[in-house]
Amino acid sequence: KRMEIVEASDDEEEVDATKPKEEPQKPERDAGKAPVEPFADIQLEHSVAGVEKAKDTGNKLFQEGKLAESERWFSKAIWLAEVSGKVAAPDNLRSILHSNRAFARLQLSEWSAAETDCNKALELNGNMAKALYRRALARKELKKFQAALDDVKQLLPLLEPPQTQNAQKLKDELESKLAAATAPAMNGKNRAEDPPAKPASPSQPAGFKRMEILEASDDESEEEAAPVAKPKEA
Repeated sequence: KRMEIVEASDDEEEVDATKPKEEPQKPERDAGKAPVEPFADIQLEHSVAGVEKAKDTGNKLFQEGKLAESERWFSKAIWLAEVSGKVAAPDNLRSILHSNRAFARLQLSEWSAAETDCNKALELNGNMAKALYRRALARKELKKFQAALDDVKQLLPLLEPPQTQNAQKLKDELESKLAAATAPAMNGKNRAEDPPAKPASPSQPAGFKRMEILEASDDESEEEAAPVAKPKEA
């Protein structure tokens, strides 16, 4: 009976033990499939109108102070406009989306992400004043003072009074920070050339000069207080 069982399987293809076993070919991952849609709870029509709706909702949520939720809606709009492959959104709309998300991220203290969004907005619209200003703010927080100052210098010719007020204030602050950053190096260079210090007089206590230097750098710790306009609906 055992022989019958063995013979009954003779019609099957024999496996050559000398050949390496071939692995079944796996289909390419996600080949031909649409990108995974983020924020599945946010349902939008796959059209420019859907992108506009997400932008308007993001603006409304921002005005209500719901910053994280606002950032999600802007992110969904950007995905629909740039990643889904189903919507041909105009560059102007895409630049507004990135600039508005950058503003939300600034308020959430996400400096690097805000800078990246501004970079993208300016790739799409190189003279976008809001994106330049917001990138300068982000770069200031990242201590990229020279790059931030370059942004403000590019921004100022695009503005008319009284819009220049906040930008000029930011420019002055950045120039002050850059001056404070270079002052220690200059002081170290000049210290060797200074004449020997005279003994302190009764009217001028020892350490008086050092106190002057410390007070001169107090402006370095001041925080930016310039108000920023909220993103306008396009």
